Formats: sequence, C-alpha cells, structure tokens
Amino acid sequence: MNKSSLILTLFLIVSGVVSVTGSNASFVDIKADTYTMQNNVMSIKFQKINNKLKLINLYTDKKQWITNESVDTDLLWQLSFVSDKNRSLVFNSQMLNLKDVEMLNTDKKGLKFQWEFKSEASVGYVNVTVGLDEKTKLSEWELSVDLPEGWEVTDAIFPVISVNKDKGAQLITPSGWGAEYELDNISNLRLPLIYPSSRATVQLYCMKDKDEVLYFSTHDKNANTKTLSARIGNNVELSVEVPASKGWNKTGKFNIPWKTSIGLHQKGWENAVLDWYRPFATETVWGKKTMLEKNTPEWMLKTDLWLHGGRDGNDELDALQRSFDFFGKENISYHWYYWSSKDFDTSYPEYLPARANYDKIVDIIHQNGSHVMPYTNGRLWDTTTVIYQEKKGLNEVVLKKNGQPYVEIYASKAPNAVVCPSSKVWNDIVVKFTKDILEGKIKNDALYYDQVASARALPCYNSEHNHPAGGGDFWHYANRDIFTNVRNQLQANKVLATEQNAECFIDLFDLFLMGNRPMGKEWSPAPVFPLIYSDRAMLYGFYLHNPNDMSFRIKNALTLLWGAQLNGGRSLFVMSAKVQENAAFLRDMMEFRKKQHDLFVGGRFLGEYTPEGDNPILTIESWVRPSQAVRGAKWQSADGKKATLLVNFDTANHNIVLPNGKKVLLKAGQCYRFNH
Repeated sequence: MNKSSLILTLFLIVSGVVSVTGSNASFVDIKADTYTMQNNVMSIKFQKINNKLKLINLYTDKKQWITNESVDTDLLWQLSFVSDKNRSLVFNSQMLNLKDVEMLNTDKKGLKFQWEFKSEASVGYVNVTVGLDEKTKLSEWELSVDLPEGWEVTDAIFPVISVNKDKGAQLITPSGWGAEYELDNISNLRLPLIYPSSRATVQLYCMKDKDEVLYFSTHDKNANTKTLSARIGNNVELSVEVPASKGWNKTGKFNIPWKTSIGLHQKGWENAVLDWYRPFATETVWGKKTMLEKNTPEWMLKTDLWLHGGRDGNDELDALQRSFDFFGKENISYHWYYWSSKDFDTSYPEYLPARANYDKIVDIIHQNGSHVMPYTNGRLWDTTTVIYQEKKGLNEVVLKKNGQPYVEIYASKAPNAVVCPSSKVWNDIVVKFTKDILEGKIKNDALYYDQVASARALPCYNSEHNHPAGGGDFWHYANRDIFTNVRNQLQANKVLATEQNAECFIDLFDLFLMGNRPMGKEWSPAPVFPLIYSDRAMLYGFYLHNPNDMSFRIKNALTLLWGAQLNGGRSLFVMSAKVQENAAFLRDMMEFRKKQHDLFVGGRFLGEYTPEGDNPILTIESWVRPSQAVRGAKWQSADGKKATLLVNFDTANHNIVLPNGKKVLLKAGQCYRFNH
C-alpha cells in the first residue's frame, strides 16, 4: 500500500468510516441515526439529518466516492402519482420525513427504509431496500409503494446517487460501442440515455478514477423501458428515470420490477463489466446463445467487408463491378439503401416495386458470388399512404400522454408515425413485406430493418393496445414477437439485420449496423459492448460517415480490432481515385480479417492492448480525440486459444513492443497477430 492510501485508510478507521473486521461476511449496523452496510469490498453509509435520509458515503479502503462538500442533491427517489381524485402529485425523499428503518429479515444483509406520504384522507408508504449480495459483492436497491386506494404511480426516479468528480475521472457510458467521457473538460452536461436504444445499448454506467470504479447498473432481464441519466456538473449524479406501466400498479401495491446494482471495483471498468454485467447478460433470453449456436448463415459469418449501394444509375453499376475487381469476390457483401422506387423515408411500409435497374444490380452481385441486403424501416408508418388509411393506422401507433400520435419527420418531410410494436396489424405487415422482398421476383439474400435496435423505446398510452398503458417491458417483448414471426417464415440461408445494437434484440437478428455516435463532446469510443457480447452479436461498420482522411483508417482499425465486419461506405466513394490509398488499406485489412475468423466468429474480445515502443499519439482529422498510431486488442478463440491483434493505421512505420517483450516493425497500414 502506498503512503497516501495508508493515510486515507488510517483516517477512515479512526473516524469510524471503515470497520476492519477481516471477514468476508456482510455487515449491517444501526447506531442512533447512522446506518452502515459493508462487506470486504465496499461500505455504504446513510444518515438521518433533520429527519431526512441522506446517503453520506460510498467508499473502499482507498477512496471515498461521496463527501458532503461535493454533493449537489440529497435526493434518493422521486415519485409522480395520480390520486383517486385524479390529482397529479409529486413526493420525494427530501419532501418527506423518514418514518422507519430496519434490518432486512431475509437471507441477505441489508436495510429497509420507509417514508409516509399523505394527501387529505389518503395515506401511503414508500419502501426502499438496500441489500448486499454475498456472491457478487454488489449492493441491490429496490423500491415499492403501498398505495392509497385508487392511486397510481405514473413516473419514478430511483435510485439517485451523487458522487465526487475528482480530477482525471472518466464516465463510461453504453452508447453504441460504448463511450468514455473525460470529466475534467465537462462542467454542465446531462446524458439522458433511453434504454433500449443506440444511446443505451446495455444497462450500465461506470465511473472511473484511476483503477477504482463505481458500477451502476439495472440488471433487468425483461428490458423494461427506462432512462439511465447522468448529470455532470461539480459532481456526477446518476439515476434511473422510469415511465411506469399501469401493470405495475396492482391491488394497492407498486413495484419497480428490477433491482439496481451499485458496486465498487478496484481493477478497472473493463473488469467490472466482465465480472458483473456479462454474467447477468448471458443468462437473459437475448444473451443465452452464442452466434455459433444461432444457426446463422455461413455466408454472413464469413463476410469481412460491406459496401453500400446507392441508386441504380450506370455509375453505380460501374462502381459495383469495379469493387469486385479491386476487393475480390470472396467475403464481400452489399447493403443497398436506395433500391425502392419510392423516395427514401416515404411511403413506408410500401417498398415494391424496385427501381428499374435493381434486378441488374442483384444479378451482378450474385454472378460474382456475393450477397445483397436491401433497406427497409422496422418501426415507421407513413401516415399519407393508402394502407395507413385502409388499416386504420392511427389505432396502431404510439400515443403520447396527451393522446397525440408520436410522429417523426426527416429530410423527406413525410410524416412517419412510430408504430406500437404490440400491434397485430403491424406484425402481419412486417411479416408480409419481408416475404415479398426476400422471396419475390428479385431474390435478395438478406433484409435490413432500420431503427429497430437503435431508436429509443417509447411508452405508449393507448389503453386499447395489447399492453398496459405507459412504459414497461412491452417494447422489448412485442418487437420480439414481430421478429420471431418473421424468422419463423424465413427461408434457409437468409439473413436479418438491423441498425445499432440494443442488447435485447441481439438474438433476433444476425447483423447490426453501427452507425450512430454518442451524445456531446469530450468522449472517445470504448469497447463496452464487445466485452459483453463479442461472441453473441456480429456488428459491422463504425460511425458511418466516411471522409477520405485518417478517420477512415482509425474507424476501420477499431472495427477490426473489436471484432466487427469492415465497412467501406458507398461503393462510388471507395472506388473513386481520390480514395485509392485508403481503399488499399481497407483491402489489406479485409485480407487480414479473413484469417482471423477463429477469433471473430464465436471467440471473445477480452480488452484493449496498447503496445509500447514507437507508438506516438496522433491528432486525427474528423475524429473525436487523439489516439495512439498502433492500436491493439486481446482475443480468445472459441477453443480457448489467446491472441493479440495489432493495427498500425498510420501512414508511417512504427517499431513497437509485443506482449512477449520482443520488438517488431509494423509498416504503415500493417495488421499483425501475436499468438500467446
């Protein structure tokens, strides 16, 4: 232990913050108005101050995460109600006095706190339990309400914790691949990450201070709609905001149907994710199977490079053929966006007939032994279409609290309503257009459904729909019903793909397009999702816009290192003369990737590796933050063999040090595999 850690430990012991018992068992103590819980990993301390409950410390023997000076709010929970007289009321933990506290009388050590709320003759109780899981060493936070007759909870915020923002701290978020925010440079930012969506692909935040990590996660196996919120100011406030489901208000009792897990880890955020989130994820309905167990078509697993097609002009056909001549005919596939005769983002869900030359495009692709995947949208319905009127589409779409339909308008200016996935009408429509596009006159090999695993889940307040009004788990399960039905009628060797990678859909699709960036600035991509799901979901691409500069190279380098299939962008773009150098780099990476399928198909990403030696920090045009010229990744194949992959995405050579201590020269653009 270094001198500073020893001094902190002695201070905490003397001040009574840490009890040194030497035991692995959990410990709970109530002394006057102070309530302490601890195990051999962390301690949590609450205190009643002026009859209000406050979380005053969360700590290990090396670090205090909470100090009085740094906390902007003492809030632990807030609830919105509709009373029996249809009044809207709000209560929170700082409005109400703490009524009672007791030790849990269960197999878990912990505390139960209770508050009483009143309105006229109505009386109710809010109950919060915080327990210690002996196996995982996580604390588990739960909330329930004893409701007065006729009352309902409409919205909840729980739990809320505010922690120190120390110099050098970072916040790791689950947006897309994952993102790492440098907190020193952020003075006022809110990150409302709605789950499931591309902003919150998994259910966690990690806050890092050196190797110490605060882990904040909802281990919710039903993927209920929620917002993982972070407010970054003088401190960092983490909370979970919940649109309640009417189904949670039953017989005078309201429960948030999951636990929020909060823990402290001393070996970095990557190990926190591997130790705590991945075990949860692999027990869920979506995470049980690896990609090798999902019967995914072999051609998709062998694809190393995707190119995007545009429209159907002669220039497009010419670029298509030249791309085969340049990249070869093996392990390349095409994602075709503007194939429909209808203008983009209009007339959904009507796509046929195809453009005049699209059949020629498919013929060229098939004659070269390749595969094609056209675009559709999996959640929008153009309200100006005949079918919307005939099927009474207004009855099938998401309704806001005010009873208005949820409508989105993009560049096309078409009013596209968001369909409630519980709609049987929509379920049948998606199954039908899938069959028509994949089995019709033009034989496509795959179908892409935009937005399904990307766009935010929405609460729906149409009481006539096949789900309780509000939030809940219907968004997850109703979409699961749709694409289970689609897959059940799918021909052999056909592939289903979607945009982004919200975790609860990874078993329903074969491929996930990684197009969207995280919110705000001062972040860099972090491989949160690959650490959890690299053996269970095949991704492709990396922030789709591809300028012809060094950002093209680092994006594809990270794509490869983190296990995804490469993306060159539009074939017209990548085959243009000005992109020749970057296209050659992409081709070399494709050839290298062909030889790494033992890792990328069923293997596991184990974390990043930063090689020492001549590995300068580069400032990269069109990229978020500076990066080392040579990036690396640690992998383990499905049969247990370990390897480290390296990519020098720079245009200069670099001598770097391998994991065994030996030096190797990596030429400009070179990829390298080191077997352990």
